[in-house]
Amino acid sequence: MRTVWKALAVCFAVLVFGFVSPAMAGVYTYSDVMIGGRSAQMGGAYTGVAEDGSAAYFNPAGLGQITTPSMSISANGLDIQTYTLEKRLFEQDLTFRSNAFYPSAWSVVQSLGEYRLAFSAIVPSNLDVISTTNFRNVELLPGQFFDVGLIDSRIKDRVYLIGPSLAYRITPTLMVGATLYYWYGEALRETTLFFGGASGQSQVGQFSRTSTTTHGLLGQIGFLAKPSERYAVGLLLRAPVPLDQTIKTDNQEYSFDATSGIFTNSFSQSETSQSARRPPGATLGLALHPSLGRTFSFDLSYYGSAGYSVSSREIDIRPVWNAAFGFEEVIRPKFPIRFGLYTNRSAAPRLNDRPTVQDDRVDSYGATLGAGYIDELSTFDVGMRYALGKGKTKDATTGEHFDVKSQVLTFFVSGSVLF
Repeated sequence: MRTVWKALAVCFAVLVFGFVSPAMAGVYTYSDVMIGGRSAQMGGAYTGVAEDGSAAYFNPAGLGQITTPSMSISANGLDIQTYTLEKRLFEQDLTFRSNAFYPSAWSVVQSLGEYRLAFSAIVPSNLDVISTTNFRNVELLPGQFFDVGLIDSRIKDRVYLIGPSLAYRITPTLMVGATLYYWYGEALRETTLFFGGASGQSQVGQFSRTSTTTHGLLGQIGFLAKPSERYAVGLLLRAPVPLDQTIKTDNQEYSFDATSGIFTNSFSQSETSQSARRPPGATLGLALHPSLGRTFSFDLSYYGSAGYSVSSREIDIRPVWNAAFGFEEVIRPKFPIRFGLYTNRSAAPRLNDRPTVQDDRVDSYGATLGAGYIDELSTFDVGMRYALGKGKTKDATTGEHFDVKSQVLTFFVSGSVLF
């Protein structure tokens, strides 16, 4: 029975390290969610534009352009993500799907003389996965068969950024701003493994639950220069984020041998506290306005390196560059259409061939499309995005590499009101 438990532990490690770990609040990725309304439809290329409430997130200096108090809200009405590990376990694909509904941004902007004060709440990362995979005639070990098998998993992961922003117009063409966010994250992992059937080993099973809460402070400073009506240049500097985490784990294992009638059951709990780290970064943005009602925007982002331990595992975040492009055309005075392209390259290290635990490395590339309505006191926007990712995962016991594919389809809606 002990050898069966070893095989079951291997299956559990394959599942946990094959998907759950790299999904932790976007540890290795930075564009998991399209934030805002107009900004989301333009692929997130908004550092040099930053003309509405989402500037608190993309470039707080842009708040200095807002002359009328306003409130805005955007929501991802339906966010569908799939993550497929090809031929990952017993020559069968493991596919995880996330269907989520949540607001992605909310902000209020108020004028205070030459200053602009804003308060915003952002959801930059979100997962809500329920996945069940069934197996038939599983051979865990040579000569050790089970008639049926089941892997059932639940993964929830969400990050909230909440806090104030302040912007000041230094000159008519130069603005500066800062945002201080309180970072709060909550994650839940539940996995059930069950195998039952032949060879006298009637049942073996394992249940694991891990809940993690994360909190810290994120500070960022922005600059925006508008030398002419034709173009603007923006710069956003993000400070490194020290994060405190509390991890609670429940684990249960059981087995039943039909031949001997022996039943075993074990249960354990633990709670640990540790420190994590989000690396510093910077984004340079350029906005071009070649004619009235037409905008091109470009963002180039750099994210630095960071390293820390999570549950005795080393998290190694490597430097990475990402880019975004946006386009807007106002076809009539009140009806803009928008388009965007963006990259979401992974900051995970490249996989080696050694039998060690490494997180998946998946690079994704996406496109956005949307349209809106503008009047004197309000705006309304609808849009969608599609992203496709490819990469590799690794078997921690053999070092063998497997292909990974991911897809994201999101429909979002947003609106703002001036008051």
